[in-house]
Amino acid sequence: MELRLFTAEILRLASTLEGGLTRPNLVIANRSMEARYPGLIEGLTQRMAGLEDSSMIEGGRMLKCTVTDPSVLGTYEPAGDVINNEGALGTYATVVEALGG
Repeated sequence: MELRLFTAEILRLASTLEGGLTRPNLVIANRSMEARYPGLIEGLTQRMAGLEDSSMIEGGRMLKCTVTDPSVLGTYEPAGDVINNEGALGTYATVVEALGG
């Protein structure tokens, strides 16, 4: 389902750019979108900003799985706060630079 939501958002964005649904506009829209996936953890955002921020999701939350009966699926409970690093991770080049490469 997530892919369909993002595809629809990309098409919507590209159609608003000068020239409409062209290959370059699809690329621009794909790298410049902000969307809200319904299954995303509350408190996280999904945004990409071209050459500045190339990761769609930059955060998460640790969960603890508790199994009381091995014949039944366990339950997940939050085991910490939501970490949202939206926009802070940059691009792959930022990671390479941080690793000294």
